[in-house]
Amino acid sequence: MFIDDISFSFPGADSFESLTQLLRAEAAPFTSWKEKVAGRIDDSSWKEIAEQLNDPRAFQKLDRTAKMAAVLLNPLSDSSIDSIFIGSARGATETWEKAHASMLEKGSVPVKTSPLTTLGNLASNAAAQNRLSVSSLTSSMTCGSGLQSLINGLKLLEGGVLNCFVAGGVEAPLTDFTYAQFEALGLLASAESEFPSKPLTKKRSNQLVLSEGGVLARISKKASPFRVSAYGEATETTVSPTAFASKAMSDSMKMAISKAGIQPDLVIAHAPGTVKGDQGELKVIQELFGEKMPVFSTKGYTGHTLGASGMVSVVFAMHFLNLGKLPEMSLFPELAGERVNSVLINATGFGGNSMSLMLSKAG
Repeated sequence: MFIDDISFSFPGADSFESLTQLLRAEAAPFTSWKEKVAGRIDDSSWKEIAEQLNDPRAFQKLDRTAKMAAVLLNPLSDSSIDSIFIGSARGATETWEKAHASMLEKGSVPVKTSPLTTLGNLASNAAAQNRLSVSSLTSSMTCGSGLQSLINGLKLLEGGVLNCFVAGGVEAPLTDFTYAQFEALGLLASAESEFPSKPLTKKRSNQLVLSEGGVLARISKKASPFRVSAYGEATETTVSPTAFASKAMSDSMKMAISKAGIQPDLVIAHAPGTVKGDQGELKVIQELFGEKMPVFSTKGYTGHTLGASGMVSVVFAMHFLNLGKLPEMSLFPELAGERVNSVLINATGFGGNSMSLMLSKAG
């Protein structure tokens, strides 16, 4: 199984060329959102792409998350696609909040509130706007949603049900209600610095930065430079819904490397920038691979894109595999020069779930 094309947009990068610049940047591309540290993507190209879609007027009425899904699917759309799988932790949260505010103020909501806020509208509108009459599914599994959607497609490809599919995650969580939830948990970064979040480092307080973004990949059995070698999944009952699922993560990584039959050269950790999450995951990784295993996290550069974050890691993995080694990076200078032929990607989230994906250079 191979990734034959990918489309992405997250803070600071919408191409592999810009990814190189992002990794070397002296500051994270976070902008102030209502005087809060957050990562907002550049949507300046959406208007031009919207004109190529099936119904530009209907597109303008979609939630920002659904717009992102339609825009990212556009360059991947072709007749070979059998199905579309899109994951999102929050869904159409901006539209939900506006409708709820209307309900409280006026006692009513806009006519199309229901079809525009159902979770399934992300995949169905993306397909419809790109003139694809294929099965489409939106799913939600907290911050692992995007990677889980990819794994769901891989199972069907393995079983011969599909020949080619598009999968990934989209998220636009910069809303008052979402921010309030993470603030209530005490997870958000508060200190002002060039890099508000420094994952996998020792810290006294949490440094999660909410961010938006999306990644969709086209997967098939057609050979390409990027092979999806294996995947692993696990769930455990944790002491609380927000606790780090150490056993689940250990099990998902073990499953992936067992299926792949190879050891990774690099682990891209979920590592959201929280004290317990970062250290808990690093401990599990080192128990499995030893302290010399190179470990990287995207969150310091991109922020936490929640349900899209696992797929953001896939983009970085492809970049590293294409280079064949780790480049100079502002947050991880000690890793520069490490060879990379295989990458293990982790994603986890509230509720005790964990997913791992092994990506390797083909040939």
